Amino acid sequence: MKEKTKFYMVLFTLLFLLAGCSKEEIPIEDYVRSNPATSGMSMIMKSDTGYYYGTVSGREMELHYYDVESGQNIYLCSKPECRHDGDSFCTATNEKYHVNSAYLYGDSLYLAVVEETKEEYLYKVIRVSADGSELSEVITYMTVNKSSMVALYGGEPAMIHRGVMVLPYRLCGTADVENGVTGTYLYNLITEELTQLPEIEYTKLTTGRERFTGFGDYIYFNTRIDRTNTLSRYCITDGTVEDMELSRTYAGVYEVMDEDTIFYTWTQYRLYEYKISTKTNTQYDNVLLEVAERFPDGRPKTTKYINMSDMITDGTYLYVGEFLEFRDSVDELVGSYVGEDGVKEYLLPTVYVFDRERNLVASVEIFIQDLNALEYSSLSILDGVVYVKTTSAVFTCPLEEFLKGGRPAFELLYTHENVEYEKFN
Repeated sequence: MKEKTKFYMVLFTLLFLLAGCSKEEIPIEDYVRSNPATSGMSMIMKSDTGYYYGTVSGREMELHYYDVESGQNIYLCSKPECRHDGDSFCTATNEKYHVNSAYLYGDSLYLAVVEETKEEYLYKVIRVSADGSELSEVITYMTVNKSSMVALYGGEPAMIHRGVMVLPYRLCGTADVENGVTGTYLYNLITEELTQLPEIEYTKLTTGRERFTGFGDYIYFNTRIDRTNTLSRYCITDGTVEDMELSRTYAGVYEVMDEDTIFYTWTQYRLYEYKISTKTNTQYDNVLLEVAERFPDGRPKTTKYINMSDMITDGTYLYVGEFLEFRDSVDELVGSYVGEDGVKEYLLPTVYVFDRERNLVASVEIFIQDLNALEYSSLSILDGVVYVKTTSAVFTCPLEEFLKGGRPAFELLYTHENVEYEKFN
C-alpha cells in the first residue's frame, strides 16, 4: 500500500512539473514607449535580430519582419504553403481580426484586436510567436452586441508594462456616433487576472483615458473630461488609482522621467516639472524659444516656437517636438509660410533635446534627401539609435550624431513597400 501511495505521489509530482514546464513563462519587462505598433502605422518593434512592423489594410492584420543579417523583409508566417492572403491559416495576414495595436513583449507579439461577427464585436488579445509559427487567442475580454453599440476601431493603443496589458476601447451609439462610452481593461498576462476600470462617457470633448505609459510599479495615464486633463497612475501591486496634483493648466502631454519626476506642458510652449514626493510644480520659462526672421522691409517672415505637442524620454534626455503623430497634409505636419517671392515654403519638423536640468542640448531638423515631408509619420529613440518612420520606409541615425543638432544624416534601414517578401525557412 505504501509503495502504491508512493507511486501516485511520484506520478503527481511529475505531472505537476510537466504542467509547469508546458506553461510559457511571461517575463517582467518595463514598458518602452517608442516600441509599440499602432493601428495603420508602420512602427518600430525592435528585437535582437531584426525589426517587426505592422501595416493595416482596411484595418485587417498584416505583420512583417525585417531580418538584419539577411537584409530581407518577410511576412511573419513560417508556414511554407501559406499564400499570406488573409486566410485564417496565416499568422501574418489573418483577416479575421481588426488590429488596434501590437506590442513586442518577451519573445512574442501581443495584439489588441476586434473580431466582428454578424451579431457581436469580440474584443480579444492574440499572441503571435516571434518566428511566425503560431497564432493563438489569449483572452476574449469583452463582448459587445452590435444592435446597441458600434465599435470605434483604432484609437488609443494598447501597451504592456511588467506583464500587465492595458486595453483601451471606445464605443458609440448606433444612432449617435459622436457619443458613447470609453473604458479600459487591464489584463495580467502572468496571473491571467482581468480588471476593468470604470467607464467614462465619450463625446467630442471627453475622450477618457489616453496616453498610457509605465514606470516602476505604476501605469500612468491622462484622463480628458470636458477639455479638463488629469494625470493619474494605477498601481500594479495593489490596484489603487492616484491622481497627480498638477497645475490646472496641464494640457495632457506628459512624460515620466524617473520615480519622482514628471515633465508636462501647458499649451504647447511651456514646460513644467512635477515632483511626486513633495507634490510641487515648477514652471520653466527658459525653454520657451522664439526665433523671429524678417523680410527686408521689416515684415515678420516667420516665428518659430518650440512646439511641445509631444515628448519622449530615454531617462537621460527629454525629446520635445511634433514627431510622434501622423499628419494628413504637409501644411499640418511642418508648418508653412509664403515667402517674399510669393512661393510657399515649409518649416522642417524639428525636435528639441533637453537634459535633466532643462538645458537645451540640441535643436534637430528632420531632413532626409528626396523624402516627401508628407511621408514623415513618427520618430523613435531605442538603444542609442534614432528611427524616422515613413509610410514606406525606416531611416536611422546614431543618437550621438542626432545630439549634435542641425540636420543629421539619416540612412535607409529598410523599405516597407515594393518588396518581394520571403518566407521563414
